[in-house]
Amino acid sequence: MRAAGAAAARIEAEFCRADRDEVHARKRAAAEAAARNAEERVREQIAAESAHRMPSFEFTRSDRGAEEPSPALGTPARLLLAAAREILSGRAPTLAFLAGNWLDPVVSAALSALVRAGFDEAQVVAAFLGFLCEGDPGATLDRQSRRVLLKFSKQYPAAPEVQGAIRELLSGTTALSWRPRTPSAVGSATARG
Repeated sequence: MRAAGAAAARIEAEFCRADRDEVHARKRAAAEAAARNAEERVREQIAAESAHRMPSFEFTRSDRGAEEPSPALGTPARLLLAAAREILSGRAPTLAFLAGNWLDPVVSAALSALVRAGFDEAQVVAAFLGFLCEGDPGATLDRQSRRVLLKFSKQYPAAPEVQGAIRELLSGTTALSWRPRTPSAVGSATARG
């Protein structure tokens, strides 16, 4: 009778262990499926947002329609993309690079004035790209480009005078057009040395 009781206990323990393992396997499978579904939803959401937010620079006029003008190649958003590619290739953007990549002449002159006033060119360029990235033009960027530009702007922190002058300069800029305002602080800003 003891043997029969022990055998029954063993069989019951095996069934309990099998049930427990099966329950754990089902829970694990359900958790993995939920994680895959969540990951897929996030990918779809990112793709939808990226498609919605990316400007249509590469479309020709005929693709966009005759009544709708195509954006100029020298847009702030396009400049940010070029600067992000420059940083990713291991080169820091300079004023010459920015001027060669469709920078508005008024903005170029104001940034050059800050450098002539004695501020470091790398800090001026980094602050300019940082403010541009945080504004409307930065909303058109993909996540990696935005992170690269913001990280670059944090590597070269600019003086408050530079930040104020650039913020004032870019106050009217949108993703597709430069609307620079001549900052009053550019002429009066001088580097502390």
